[in-house]
Amino acid sequence: MRLLAYSHDTVGLGHLRRTLGICDDLVRSIPSVTALVVTGSPMAEGFRLPDRVDYVKLPSVRKLDNSVYASRSLDLDFERLSSLRSAVIRDTTRSFDPDLLLVDKTPAGLKGELLTTLEDLEARGARTRRVLGLRDVLDDPDGLRREWSREGLWEVIEEHYDAVWIYGDPEVFDTVREYAFPSAVAARSVYVGYLPRYNGLLPRGAVERELQLDGRRLIVVTAGGGEDGYPVFDHYLRELERVGGPAGALHCLVAGPGMPEEQRASLRTRAVRPDVFFTDFSSHMTSLFAAADVVVTMGGYNSVMEILSLRRRAVVVPRVVPRTEQLIRAERLAARGLVRLVHPDALPGGELLAVVAEELARAAAPLPAPLAFDGHHGIRRELERLVRTNGHVPLLEPGFEGRAHA
Repeated sequence: MRLLAYSHDTVGLGHLRRTLGICDDLVRSIPSVTALVVTGSPMAEGFRLPDRVDYVKLPSVRKLDNSVYASRSLDLDFERLSSLRSAVIRDTTRSFDPDLLLVDKTPAGLKGELLTTLEDLEARGARTRRVLGLRDVLDDPDGLRREWSREGLWEVIEEHYDAVWIYGDPEVFDTVREYAFPSAVAARSVYVGYLPRYNGLLPRGAVERELQLDGRRLIVVTAGGGEDGYPVFDHYLRELERVGGPAGALHCLVAGPGMPEEQRASLRTRAVRPDVFFTDFSSHMTSLFAAADVVVTMGGYNSVMEILSLRRRAVVVPRVVPRTEQLIRAERLAARGLVRLVHPDALPGGELLAVVAEELARAAAPLPAPLAFDGHHGIRRELERLVRTNGHVPLLEPGFEGRAHA
């Protein structure tokens, strides 16, 4: 069985990490599956690819504003770059001839670049089943409804997709209701559950040796890819410089490969302290999360879900522009007592380090009832439903039930 996964990736690492996590679980669980990821991430080469998974790299773009993009590296105007990307996606799909096309978040692809492929699949009568995968929170509900209506994306889903898989739980955030899915889209939408961490963990001793922890408690500070994470690190270091950190703690700062080099260089110079370990990038962030007492992070889906699936305390500083997705997620989780929320507007007031110290003091206390991280099981279940008639996928364990939207 061939899976083609599309992940456009312009900012951060989240889309690609989520896509690779799904592919990793499927190839481990179902021996007949092989997966090809089509991605525009400029950091794709930094990921370990699971067995039977490969990727096709699209020319990268960068995000200038909410709906404005430009070429990241090539000297091409965006129209020509978009045409090039669209042709690569279409030709890859024709050659690979997938049983399943899994599209992350954008029904028509970045600025409509998937439409040629979707229309080609329809015109050829291809057997490929098409699934749109959505994280729990997309953006401000009113804004997203207007955007998708204006761009005709509800119609794209109705015309071209067999199913919509939502990586969340309606009891936390009811995606179908909050975004007022049209009835035809709601009817093919199913909540598969939250997705947990996807890669293996290093032994804790290996992490302790790498960081020279020496019995100290560990606070990990990350901003995902790091493109817009500098203010979090800047204010964190400012507070360490001003008042010092909690006694007996090591602060591990992971800038992220997408942070501009001049910003990383500035942080690196300021982070020369005995209580700080600074690195540009870590290939085993999940292992750092697992070893941490507290994690400071932005509010991206992957990072937050990995931290919570490991039952670690999280202090979330969400991105609030150009989309409010991270803020909405952090507010919902904070209301359930699962994370501490620090709004970025509060950073200059020195609130961040104070909240971190409070969470460190409470680290041994149990967290509230966790979320259900059964998303991979839910995806396997829904995949089987889609392709059962082709005989590709073995039956799952008896009695496994999902949570389709009523």
